[in-house]
Amino acid sequence: MIGDLIKMLGAIGKGLTKPSPAVAREMVNGVGVSTVLTSDMGYETALIDSKGTHPVERYETEDQAKEGHIKWTGRIREGWLGVIEIGYGEIITDKMIKLVPFPEETKNE
Repeated sequence: MIGDLIKMLGAIGKGLTKPSPAVAREMVNGVGVSTVLTSDMGYETALIDSKGTHPVERYETEDQAKEGHIKWTGRIREGWLGVIEIGYGEIITDKMIKLVPFPEETKNE
């Protein structure tokens, strides 16, 4: 657990100096789908709604991340709003959430 905390604090520090490199980003039905290479957890897809940013899947390789991004954009297009937000090691546990899309004017298909 201490190792996870140190890793997280290091990532926060790095995040303050430079953004994570994007693999793909798009807005689908009022939900942002963002897949990036994070400094601490590797490749990750997060969904962004009106309540915040929710990591939903992590990957070993960039190719897996690209495939995962396509999968998540498809799920959002299909209307998925109930998802499991993945945690961070032993510090933050996984939890089921309901996405709340941004208002209509930010939707893009």
